[in-house]
Order: sequence, then structure tokens, then C-alpha cells
Amino acid sequence: MRLQRWVVMVVLSVVMVSGVSAHPVIWKDGHALMLSDAEGLRNSMYHYSFNYNWALGVQRLFLKDRDESYTFGQSNWLLTRWNAPESQGNLYLMSGLGLSDGPDVYAPLVYLGGQADWETRWIYTFFRADYYSLDTSRLSLRARIGVAPYAGGFDDVHTWLIAEVSDVLLGGVHRVSVMPVVRIFKDSFLVEFGSDFSGHTMIVAMLHF
Repeated sequence: MRLQRWVVMVVLSVVMVSGVSAHPVIWKDGHALMLSDAEGLRNSMYHYSFNYNWALGVQRLFLKDRDESYTFGQSNWLLTRWNAPESQGNLYLMSGLGLSDGPDVYAPLVYLGGQADWETRWIYTFFRADYYSLDTSRLSLRARIGVAPYAGGFDDVHTWLIAEVSDVLLGGVHRVSVMPVVRIFKDSFLVEFGSDFSGHTMIVAMLHF
């Protein structure tokens, strides 16, 4: 009986961790709202999951250094998921079309992205690539590894301590950053914040409902 209770708690905790992570597709009929500010880019996104492996949404970008904004319609696919009693992994593909909010730009812009993640109650790994065909093309690569300092219960506040390495390629110029990140979440709300101590900061807030 004790062992059964422990297994149930592990499975529920993994499900909860995966549910409030920044996943491009969540549960059927689920809504996700995300706001982020990082790497000179402000991003707001909403998506609705029609089923467990497909979501449609919209994202709005604002490039702070160029004072330019863009709006994209987006389709997200869960390609595959690996479930185990104490871990879960996911592979996603994202794509979209968008337009500049400027008055003289009419050609559609392309967004392509991919994400892979794997986590247990104690270890978190993540890789993501995002490409935008803007006037100056933008490719962002991010890799993460994190650990949980404690294993909370289903209703507890959960914390991850994460090391993130990113490479933003803007028109052939690389901007590499190494950043410690703290991720905190409870129920359906998640927040992340970090700094590389060289003037670059990151903050993310996400809500599922």
C-alpha cells in the first residue's frame, strides 16, 4: 500500500511538472498564455490545444533594439512523447506565418521551431530552436539542464535551478550567453527569471487554464 501511494505521487508529480512547463501543446481543450522578455525580444503568446498533440495560437514579437513588432499565427505539433513511471520526454514542431506591424511591409514572414525536453522529479533537460525570417533573420538556440533542490508534493510550490546556454544568430552575428535561471511553479502558474550578470536578463510568466 505504501509503495502504491509512492508510485501514484511520482506519476502525479511528473504529470504536473510536464503540464505547467512551457510546452507548445498541453491537454485537450487547454489554453496557454505566456509572456517573456529576453535576448532583446519581448514575446507574448496564446495557444489553444484542440487535442493532446495539436494546438493553434498567435504570438506577438517586439524587438526592443529595433523598435519593431510582428504578429504570427502559429501551429504546434507534439510529434512524440515518451512516458515512464518516473520520467517524461517530448518532441515538438512549431510553424507559423506572420506580418510586420510596419506600414510598408506586406510579404509574409515565416516562423519555424522545434523543442525537445526530458525530465524526472529531480532532473530537467531542454533544447529549443526558433527561426524567424525577419528583415534580419533571427535564429535562437537554447539548451538547459536543471535540478530540483527538493521533491515537493502535488500541491506544493516546485522549484528548478537551471543552467541555460543560448546562441542568438542575427544576420550572421552570434550572441552567446550562459545564464543561471530559477523556475518556480504551482498548479497552473509558472514563472522563470535569470541573469547572465552582463546586462542581459530574462523573465517568463506562463498560465494554463
